[in-house]
Order: sequence, then C-alpha cells, then structure tokens
Amino acid sequence: MTALLGDASVPESWSDWLSLCLAESSREPAVLNRLVAASRTKRIRRLAFEREHSIRSQGPSRAEGV
Repeated sequence: MTALLGDASVPESWSDWLSLCLAESSREPAVLNRLVAASRTKRIRRLAFEREHSIRSQGPSRAEGV
C-alpha cells in the first residue's frame, strides 16, 4: 500500500468510501498522513488524524498487536 503513495495520482483516485475504510483500519502512518493531508472530506481527514495519533501514542509494540 505504501508503495502506491509514491504516485501522486493514485490517492487522488481513491473513492470517499475507500478513503474512509483506510482511515478506519490502516495501521500505516504514511497512509494515514496522506489521508490527513489530501482527503476530500473533513470526516476522513479527522478520522485519519485521530487514528494516526492513537497509533503513535501507543508506540510500535502495541500498534503492531492491535
């Protein structure tokens, strides 16, 4: 998934549904950061920000097991 982030046109083509699913389930900081920066809706940006913050605050050992 993170390899796709190198192509700027790929995340822009993601539907709102896909972006929302990724914001709710992704554990990849790069994916979440991209959603925070470039998602079309405030809801998706907020969800990705909160999830990324939660994963970061848990630390690497707990984030992997969740």
